[in-house]
Amino acid sequence: MAKTYTVDRGIRLMPGVRQIAVADWIPNPNQLSAVRGPRMMLDAVGNGLRVVGAGHSTPINFQAHDYVDTLGLANCFAVCAAWTKVGNTFQNGFLAHVSSPHAAFFANAIAPANIPIGAWIVVCVGTGGWGATIANRLVLAGHAADHIWIYTRLTNAVGFGIDKFGQFGEI
Repeated sequence: MAKTYTVDRGIRLMPGVRQIAVADWIPNPNQLSAVRGPRMMLDAVGNGLRVVGAGHSTPINFQAHDYVDTLGLANCFAVCAAWTKVGNTFQNGFLAHVSSPHAAFFANAIAPANIPIGAWIVVCVGTGGWGATIANRLVLAGHAADHIWIYTRLTNAVGFGIDKFGQFGEI
């Protein structure tokens, strides 16, 4: 089962509180699969890389860039991945800005050529049932359910990204 994080209206992230990272586990995943809490904000500091709009994606070398993000998700969703962890940083990543989980672009984006099996994946979706559909498509593509986070945002007017430490959040 994919891990889910749903933003609760009115809850704010407290200063100094560590964000959830893509490789984090939920305590006792057999009994608790969902976490609710404040908006997670990506601390986009340093040399970043931006994916511009739906239908675009990019691999990222986290040795050369500190984070990757995309803006203007509106009705779209973002698929972020990180893999090859050395110490406390990931070496490689990928981000796709996707308009539909049924489009060929999504199938190509989650293929092992772009996101290798074993990668940690986080998907930023809007409210509704798309999170489960997208998680299922990822699992059917061979990705481990316990390596998938579905982040359900409150609004459509956000950006999203992931950094070299595997921390993810809105922009």
